[in-house]
Amino acid sequence: MHPGHVSKNVLNGQFYRIMRLHDDDLKVVIEELNADFLARGYNHLEIDQCIAEVVRTRHNRGTPYFSKPIPQEQPRKEGPVRSRLILMFSNDIRIVYDIIK
Repeated sequence: MHPGHVSKNVLNGQFYRIMRLHDDDLKVVIEELNADFLARGYNHLEIDQCIAEVVRTRHNRGTPYFSKPIPQEQPRKEGPVRSRLILMFSNDIRIVYDIIK
């Protein structure tokens, strides 16, 4: 028998996988996977907790699954916007500089 964290990570990994791969038929696929895990002897409460966690974190786009949530966007400060432009050096660099300026 594996330690508890191993079976929980199997649940997490499989549910995250179907969240990434399925969009239209997500409910059907979740129910199928839920039935498969129950048939293999996984605890019903652990499965439900895992589904709830995966669904909750599904909408945190742009963040890894196990990281802190992305902070809300800060209001922009007034004033000029400074940007960097990285160019390969060439003989035309002065012309590009004059255009941007």
